[in-house]
Amino acid sequence: MTPDGKSSEPIDITSEGVEMIQPQHLTIFRGNVEATQDQTRVRTPEMRVYSKPKPAGAPGQPAATTTPFGADQSGGVDRIEATGPFYYITPTENARSDYMVYESGPNTITLTGHVVLAQGKSVGKGDKLIIYRATGQNQLISNSPQTAGGRVRVILYPQQQAAATPAPAKPPAR
Repeated sequence: MTPDGKSSEPIDITSEGVEMIQPQHLTIFRGNVEATQDQTRVRTPEMRVYSKPKPAGAPGQPAATTTPFGADQSGGVDRIEATGPFYYITPTENARSDYMVYESGPNTITLTGHVVLAQGKSVGKGDKLIIYRATGQNQLISNSPQTAGGRVRVILYPQQQAAATPAPAKPPAR
């Protein structure tokens, strides 16, 4: 969940309810879901976490299944899906969308539907935002005819730097 995708910190998830469907390696969090990892936070009404099955330990032994709260029994998070409104909040950016998918393979977060991305005072709007966590790059796309002209809209505010104060002039040497 962290922007760079490198954190080994635990993901802390709270919700009004949780359902585990072990054969599908699926955990569903419902009702005011909030998840945090390091300084990254997400909020959504529902989040589905798909785990990778853990490979079998020895030949002839079955692969371990995901058990309630037994992260050591699964092969880690494979995919996370969230229905919106979905909020992604980091120290440097905030994003909102109708839907989110995190995929561990490419280490990407894809937000779709009425996407708004804010970085400082700058704001971008589109239909789809792909966050490439390993590189820190973002790609904002608009391919919907419902969006104004089917185009991305971005309002940028250049960084304001304080004007350098000139050094006081030295008096002429006498």
